[in-house]
Amino acid sequence: MTTSCGGARGIRDRRGPAHAQDRSPRAVVDADQSREARYRCRVGTESDSEQTTGVVCGGCGLQLPASENEPALRRPCATCGSMARNLHRSTADSLTLHGGLGIKLVRGATGKVAQEQFVGASPSEDGSIAEVTMLRDYETGADVKRVVLEDGTLERDVRGDLRDHTGRGSDRPDLRLARESKRRQGVEERALRKAERDAKWREMHPEP
Repeated sequence: MTTSCGGARGIRDRRGPAHAQDRSPRAVVDADQSREARYRCRVGTESDSEQTTGVVCGGCGLQLPASENEPALRRPCATCGSMARNLHRSTADSLTLHGGLGIKLVRGATGKVAQEQFVGASPSEDGSIAEVTMLRDYETGADVKRVVLEDGTLERDVRGDLRDHTGRGSDRPDLRLARESKRRQGVEERALRKAERDAKWREMHPEP
């Protein structure tokens, strides 16, 4: 089960003390920089169920072997001599909650993302839960990510500069070439359509 929620909370507002506790989704959190905070939270659950079955004497409650539940194999109870049997079954369930909180700071004037943060539990590809701490500041270039596995193993501890992240991901040379080729193709197609429209207009409106 996964539960998500979102919203924003105002920390400081230029409208005055009366609006200092504004919690609307568009609340401004930095009066000088006109920033907006948006957050998301994620809660995951893990459940485990265990069942146990037992047989007791119907007369005195003595714990008996499971085979005593079969009528053909029953023998008189060694304590009270009763042939009655009671079957009991118990179920034990456990539930573990994992939560994470993500925050995104957006400049109100431009709408550009200034900073992203995440802290808490995050599911791994193999289904295990890892504790993740992440910070990306697109203005200062700060890039911090720390991942600790369930067994306490430190899988990643990265501190770098986002401005050094070139030539990777969507910025790979082959992808850049593909985008540039697509852009040039679009320019050529638009120029061709414009030329066809101009030629058609000249046919319909010949010069005197």
